[in-house]
Amino acid sequence: MSIEYIFFDLGVVILDFDHAKGCQQVADVSGCSAEEAQKIIFDSGLEIEYETGLITSQQFHEQFSQASGTDSDLQSFLTACGDIFSLNTPMMPLIGQLSAVGFPMGILSNTCEAHWQHVYNKYPFLRQNYRDYILSYEFKSMKPDPAIYNDAIEAAGLPANQIFFVDDRQENVDGAIDAGIDAVLYESAGQVIGELQNRGIRFNL
Repeated sequence: MSIEYIFFDLGVVILDFDHAKGCQQVADVSGCSAEEAQKIIFDSGLEIEYETGLITSQQFHEQFSQASGTDSDLQSFLTACGDIFSLNTPMMPLIGQLSAVGFPMGILSNTCEAHWQHVYNKYPFLRQNYRDYILSYEFKSMKPDPAIYNDAIEAAGLPANQIFFVDDRQENVDGAIDAGIDAVLYESAGQVIGELQNRGIRFNL
């Protein structure tokens, strides 16, 4: 059966990111150390709660401030958290070509509000080229939870085996395959191009 819809993961596949940069920026605006920011946000599981939508941006900030004993401005804190991304440039021609031929695409990502709002505002192609956004903090589940793949399938409006998905984590690829989606592990832009061409998808690259 032919592929009629493509979901891309956000981090690594579309945008590179640097959590260490984020921790340092949070440290700069809050007055704690980068090591303490890392411990509070990531090692404690606070980021997982935020990405799963169990807490709001304000609650995320409040819990960080309480744990670190700091009192930073909310917007400065969220900007520090969110401004960690850069384009995965080799993927841009592929995304542009798929958009040019009207191929329906979506984003299926484990992400939080601070990250998503920052990249959505910074990168116009995210607003222009994608039809659906299946974001963990909005759908209250994270890959590889089966629920988020079911949400993606419903959004695409197609049988699972007509959907292609690329992610940089094997457990997320495996979760998609278990849901019936045709999924591959991201290695490079050239590899993704080859995978799509092997499935009969044509574009000028």
